[in-house]
Parts: sequence; C-alpha cells; structure tokens
Amino acid sequence: MRINAELIKLQGLRSEVLNELRSVSTSNLSSPAERYLEHLDGIFRQEPKFYKEDSLIDGLPGVTSIVYTDIPEKGYTTALTYVLSLVRHRDWKYGRPELCISVESSNLDWAQVVPVLGT
Repeated sequence: MRINAELIKLQGLRSEVLNELRSVSTSNLSSPAERYLEHLDGIFRQEPKFYKEDSLIDGLPGVTSIVYTDIPEKGYTTALTYVLSLVRHRDWKYGRPELCISVESSNLDWAQVVPVLGT
C-alpha cells in the first residue's frame, strides 16, 4: 500500500516539476524543461518517475532526477538529471550537460544518486 501511495505521489510530481522548471524559463512558449521531457518521452516511450534534490545554488530549483524503469532493458534503471544545464559555467563552451546513469538494478535508490551528484 505504501509503495502505491509513493508511486501516485511521484507520478503527480511531473506537473509540479514542470511548473517549477517553467518559472526558470523566460519563454511562455515551450520551455526548456518541456522540450527536454518531450525529447526523453520520444526516446524512452514511457512515463518516468521524478525525484528532486534541493539545489545548493541560490536561485535555481532543485536538481530533478527523471527515472525510467526497465530501460535499456528489463531489470535496468536509467535516470537523467534536469537543471544542471541551466547553470552557466565558463568551461561549457559547446553545450550544457545533464547527468545520466543506467544500472542493472530495479532498486530505485540508484536513481536518487544522480541528483545528489549534480548538486
């Protein structure tokens, strides 16, 4: 019962995360967060789960982990960050990165490692 309640809570977090990330965007059209999620949806073709870690950088929302189960194959967990690419860094000349991890495990704790590394 607790797992189902957590899953429902996490699935509902998508709109909360999008709303928060939209507040960082300066455009009323498609925000960077929406374009990123649309891109990931096109690749993974499944609804992800979301986890959030508080940001250590003033003015930026917490780092979000976007989690896909059974990707790239059954028994794996794949997680990507969002928010790192909003930070400007002098060494990032040709793009702005996000982090990704893919492990042969169904333990979702691995997915929560990615935003911690990004904070």
